[in-house]
Amino acid sequence: MASALGAYGIYSSIAPLHHAANDWLKLVALGGLEVRVLDAELQEAREILLDVELQSEGFLSESAAIRQRPLFYALVFFLFYAYGILFPMWLRHRYREVEPKTAE
Repeated sequence: MASALGAYGIYSSIAPLHHAANDWLKLVALGGLEVRVLDAELQEAREILLDVELQSEGFLSESAAIRQRPLFYALVFFLFYAYGILFPMWLRHRYREVEPKTAE
Protein backbone atom coordinates (compact mmCIF):
# COMPACT_ATOMS: atom_id res chain seq x y z
CA MET A 1 0.00 0.00 0.00
CA ALA A 2 2.83 2.36 0.79
CA SER A 3 4.29 1.93 -2.69
CA ALA A 4 0.88 2.52 -4.28
CA LEU A 5 0.53 5.75 -2.33
CA GLY A 6 4.08 6.74 -3.23
CA ALA A 7 3.24 6.28 -6.91
CA TYR A 8 0.56 8.95 -6.48
CA GLY A 9 2.99 11.30 -4.71
CA ILE A 10 1.70 10.75 -1.18
CA TYR A 11 4.37 10.36 1.47
CA SER A 12 3.82 7.28 3.62
CA SER A 13 5.85 5.20 5.99
CA ILE A 14 5.52 1.69 7.33
CA ALA A 15 5.81 1.03 11.06
CA PRO A 16 7.36 -1.21 12.52
CA LEU A 17 9.33 -1.93 9.38
CA HIS A 18 12.59 -2.79 11.15
CA HIS A 19 10.89 -5.48 13.24
CA ALA A 20 9.58 -7.01 10.04
CA ALA A 21 13.07 -7.03 8.55
CA ASN A 22 14.42 -8.91 11.55
CA ASP A 23 11.64 -11.30 12.48
CA TRP A 24 8.26 -11.54 10.77
CA LEU A 25 6.82 -13.72 13.54
CA LYS A 26 7.06 -10.89 16.05
CA LEU A 27 4.71 -8.79 13.93
CA VAL A 28 1.74 -10.81 15.18
CA ALA A 29 2.48 -9.73 18.74
CA LEU A 30 3.02 -6.13 17.61
CA GLY A 31 -0.30 -5.99 15.77
CA GLY A 32 0.99 -6.19 12.22
CA LEU A 33 2.25 -3.43 9.98
CA GLU A 34 0.82 0.08 9.86
CA VAL A 35 0.92 2.38 6.86
CA ARG A 36 1.19 5.92 8.19
CA VAL A 37 0.24 8.98 6.17
CA LEU A 38 0.41 12.70 6.91
CA ASP A 39 -2.86 14.19 8.24
CA ALA A 40 -3.03 16.64 5.36
CA GLU A 41 -3.01 13.78 2.82
CA LEU A 42 -5.19 11.33 4.74
CA GLN A 43 -8.41 11.84 2.77
CA GLU A 44 -6.65 11.64 -0.59
CA ALA A 45 -4.86 8.45 0.54
CA ARG A 46 -8.18 6.87 1.54
CA GLU A 47 -9.68 7.68 -1.87
CA ILE A 48 -6.68 6.20 -3.69
CA LEU A 49 -6.71 3.01 -1.63
CA LEU A 50 -10.46 2.64 -2.10
CA ASP A 51 -9.99 2.99 -5.85
CA VAL A 52 -7.20 0.38 -5.80
CA GLU A 53 -9.42 -1.96 -3.80
CA LEU A 54 -12.28 -1.55 -6.28
CA GLN A 55 -9.95 -2.27 -9.21
CA SER A 56 -8.74 -5.47 -7.57
CA GLU A 57 -12.21 -7.00 -7.28
CA GLY A 58 -12.44 -10.18 -9.28
CA PHE A 59 -8.82 -11.16 -8.66
CA LEU A 60 -8.11 -14.18 -6.52
CA SER A 61 -6.27 -13.78 -3.27
CA GLU A 62 -2.83 -15.33 -3.14
CA SER A 63 -3.96 -18.26 -0.99
CA ALA A 64 -7.00 -18.92 -3.21
CA ALA A 65 -4.82 -18.96 -6.33
CA ILE A 66 -2.46 -21.47 -4.72
CA ARG A 67 -5.38 -23.68 -3.66
CA GLN A 68 -6.52 -23.89 -7.29
CA ARG A 69 -3.24 -25.49 -8.43
CA PRO A 70 -1.57 -26.94 -5.32
CA LEU A 71 0.66 -29.48 -7.07
CA PHE A 72 2.06 -26.90 -9.47
CA TYR A 73 2.96 -24.49 -6.68
CA ALA A 74 4.35 -27.32 -4.54
CA LEU A 75 6.65 -28.19 -7.45
CA VAL A 76 7.70 -24.55 -7.85
CA PHE A 77 8.42 -24.32 -4.14
CA PHE A 78 10.44 -27.54 -4.19
CA LEU A 79 12.52 -26.44 -7.17
CA PHE A 80 13.21 -23.09 -5.57
CA TYR A 81 14.04 -24.70 -2.23
CA ALA A 82 16.17 -27.51 -3.64
CA TYR A 83 18.05 -25.64 -6.35
CA GLY A 84 17.79 -22.01 -5.28
CA ILE A 85 16.46 -20.93 -8.64
CA LEU A 86 13.03 -20.08 -9.89
CA PHE A 87 11.51 -22.57 -12.26
CA PRO A 88 10.93 -20.89 -15.62
CA MET A 89 7.13 -20.92 -15.56
CA TRP A 90 6.97 -19.04 -18.84
CA LEU A 91 8.20 -22.12 -20.73
CA ARG A 92 4.73 -23.63 -20.68
CA HIS A 93 3.55 -20.74 -22.86
CA ARG A 94 6.51 -20.82 -25.22
CA TYR A 95 5.33 -23.50 -27.64
CA ARG A 96 1.77 -22.63 -28.50
CA GLU A 97 0.35 -24.28 -31.56
CA VAL A 98 -0.60 -21.72 -34.15
CA GLU A 99 -3.01 -22.67 -36.84
CA PRO A 100 -1.69 -21.83 -40.31
CA LYS A 101 -3.54 -19.10 -42.14
CA THR A 102 -5.31 -20.24 -45.24
CA ALA A 103 -5.31 -18.11 -48.34
CA GLU A 104 -8.80 -17.30 -49.49
